[in-house]
Amino acid sequence: MLKTVELGFENGDTMRLPAKAIDLALDDIAQSFYYSNYTNPDDGAYESTVQEIGRGHLAIRKDWFEPLADRLMEAGRQQTDDPVVAQALPNYYQVDRNMVTEWLAQRMPTNQIKQKVLEALTVHFVETMPADLTRIVLVRSDRPDEKLSVPWRNLTREDQLDYNELAVNLESATQFIVMFDARDPHIHDPDHGRKEAELLSFLGEDEW
Repeated sequence: MLKTVELGFENGDTMRLPAKAIDLALDDIAQSFYYSNYTNPDDGAYESTVQEIGRGHLAIRKDWFEPLADRLMEAGRQQTDDPVVAQALPNYYQVDRNMVTEWLAQRMPTNQIKQKVLEALTVHFVETMPADLTRIVLVRSDRPDEKLSVPWRNLTREDQLDYNELAVNLESATQFIVMFDARDPHIHDPDHGRKEAELLSFLGEDEW
């Protein structure tokens, strides 16, 4: 049974969500093998096996972030560790309790601090930001964690991008949506991505 979904992002951020807070559909999953003698010659050859997703989408309830923000703010006030926050944000650089403590020391209004916390928690999902999801880990109760790689164009040019050309962030009134498709190099365009989402009918057109 699926318990938790762990999401990894291009900058190294990691976030864990309970399965009840997320809907996802992952298709065309294939295993790929990589072998290279040139990655780091001093360390010898590099090899890895990766489960790659061909296409899919995930939708996260926006209201899941509200209580997490409240707990993070309270942890900042008390300067104590919160186990729920620690579980949800095992490796997250956008916000932490020390930042909250600093904002409180500056006598920022509470509503302003909460807005800053929510913005930091959702920065990887909002429609105004390019998609940068790279990895999905399915944490199950009945078998080992399944690590899956989100399709990302294998660029050879020097200006490596920090966003995913094969994915797009979208929003409805109640959900953040990330769509990705290895076969569609134009999906990162919001208008194109929205049309694809409407064709899939996983959200009604009136929700956009």
